[in-house]
Amino acid sequence: MTNMIALLIPIAAGVWVGMDASKRGMNSWGWGIGTFLLLIIVLPVYFFTRKPLVNNQEYQLEDDILDKS
Repeated sequence: MTNMIALLIPIAAGVWVGMDASKRGMNSWGWGIGTFLLLIIVLPVYFFTRKPLVNNQEYQLEDDILDKS
């Protein structure tokens, strides 16, 4: 059971980092696989080097709602 948890944590972190990197216009496969393989090293590096969001539609919708009122 603990072996399964020890494997699920890096997988989940790698998937999340890959999806987040993709939203930010970064190399999603590289960051995701790197996080899976070397979680303790790559995850902090990712947090320090990640770019701002490229196209965040959620904030655009909020701005549109505020502009109409």
